[in-house]
Amino acid sequence: DYTPQPADGPAVDPAGRPGGGADAFLTLLQDRIGPEVARRVAVDPARSLIWGHSYGGLCVLHAALTRPEAYHAFVAASPSLWWGYGAVLNDVAPFLARPSRPNLSLTLLVGEEEIAGRSSRPHTHPMWTSVPRGAAQDLATQLAGAGVDVRYGQLPGQGHGGMLAASLVPTLLSL
Repeated sequence: DYTPQPADGPAVDPAGRPGGGADAFLTLLQDRIGPEVARRVAVDPARSLIWGHSYGGLCVLHAALTRPEAYHAFVAASPSLWWGYGAVLNDVAPFLARPSRPNLSLTLLVGEEEIAGRSSRPHTHPMWTSVPRGAAQDLATQLAGAGVDVRYGQLPGQGHGGMLAASLVPTLLSL
C-alpha cells in the first residue's frame, strides 16, 4: 500500500480499497531493503532516487515531505493527490516549518491529458474531485517559493496511465 495515513484516520479509496500503509512501506525500504541492496552492490547515497507513479507517486511525495533525508532525489509521476481528500497536502506546512531541511530534489510530473481533464472514465467520486487539476503545479510553485529544489513538468499527450512509462524511462536514463 502506497497511500499515506490521513490525519483523521483510515481512508478508503473510491474502489473500496483501504489505505494508509505508505509509512510502513517506506520504513521497509529504508530499514531493510536499502541496507540489503547496499550490502550486495556499491551504492552512492548522493545519487539515491525514489520514483513512483499514481499511488506510488503519492508515496514518493509523502516521503519527500516527511522523510526528506531518505533519498537525494524524489520523482512523483501523476501523484494521486486526491487520496484521502488531499491529505498529503497537509504534509507541506510541517515540511516547510522544519528549522533545517535536507538538500533534496523533487520532480513532479503530470500528463497533459490529466490536466485537461480528459480521461477514459468519469471521476464522480468526491475524493477524486477534492483537489483541483492544477494542484501539482500549485504545490511545485509553493515549494519552489520556499527554496525547495523542485521541478514541475507536463508531458504532452500523456494521460494518467501513460505517465508510468513516459516518466520511468527518462528517470532511469537520468541516473
